[in-house]
Amino acid sequence: MINVLHVVCYPELYGTQRSMLSTVRCLDRHGFAPFVAAPPAPDFEAQARRAGADFLPVPMRGPADMRAATQLRRIIAERSIHIVHCHLGISSVLGLLAARSRGVHAVVTRHLLEDRYTTIANPAVRTAYRGAYRWMNVRFARIICVSSGVRDNIIAREGAPPHKCVIIPNGVSLPDRGQEVSAAPPGMLHSLPQGRKTAVCVSRLSREKGLPALVQALEICVRQGHDICVVIAGTGPLREALLEQARVSGIADRLILPGFVEDVRGLLEASHVFVLPTLQESFGISILEAMAAGLPVIATETPGPSELVEHEINGLLVPPSDPQALARAMIRVLGDQALSDTLRRGGLARAAQFDERAVARRMENLYREVLGEEISSAATGHLGD
Repeated sequence: MINVLHVVCYPELYGTQRSMLSTVRCLDRHGFAPFVAAPPAPDFEAQARRAGADFLPVPMRGPADMRAATQLRRIIAERSIHIVHCHLGISSVLGLLAARSRGVHAVVTRHLLEDRYTTIANPAVRTAYRGAYRWMNVRFARIICVSSGVRDNIIAREGAPPHKCVIIPNGVSLPDRGQEVSAAPPGMLHSLPQGRKTAVCVSRLSREKGLPALVQALEICVRQGHDICVVIAGTGPLREALLEQARVSGIADRLILPGFVEDVRGLLEASHVFVLPTLQESFGISILEAMAAGLPVIATETPGPSELVEHEINGLLVPPSDPQALARAMIRVLGDQALSDTLRRGGLARAAQFDERAVARRMENLYREVLGEEISSAATGHLGD
């Protein structure tokens, strides 16, 4: 039995954490026992336990939190951990230090195109952080990148050793074979108005997601006479600004911000089109979730979405920060049933290439490879091809 400790510093339920929990849920329990170490948070802990992991609360106050590193070191010893799998910056530092102190292998998944340190204004501090990442990159046994864009960025920016960088994309839960996916009628969820076309976005409410452009696109659609509302499911610092933007634009009744939604699949199936107006995205797990739910997708032509969406085959791509282009795409999809059906079928086929079970098999093989064990032949192909 291989004991795997996942370490994550932010106990939220966005793309990074959902991807991690997907892998945890799909690991073969005959060969792997998953553990998750993260700061205490009831909702995240519940999801980790639901995924089948042993949840271990570890407060992480920063990359220099030696108390957290010591606690992780103790967990590695007490739980006989064979491999530490780190996610995000703070947990990468702490997890790697703890693993090295116990002589245990550590791997990291790089989920972001631009890590937070790249936005630090002080050049000396930014350089120090880059140096820390360079130090970690040569010491991790493998650097797992969720897309080729992430891989290219960290090699160019941090000098990550190319031979250590492995692309394993995020996976998505697919319907059981033979189960037909069909869009549920609006009104399935009480927050959605009956009879009105619904565009949905699942996203953190933060600057890099480009959400003001979606609100502007909604205003354009409404002013042109289209009966549309937009639901943006998620939490974040832009919530009040988005509500104020909608109020000033006279479309406050058309914008719904329900906060965190646990039943994302239900929300997607109750909507008509999925829109992700992001300015920067390393992968786009919410795009795959929408495709798997049988929803036509509109996304911006940025590195992550562009690797998933083939224009007019399984979705539409528009330039980032272009509300006019976004509005035209929304009107087009919602007004053209033939196009909507084409994108829906193409999206289902694309999502099938990222089955979370196949992703988990790839991850299991990576763990075995790092530990010097025999590789299973069950998943040696290339996901997403």
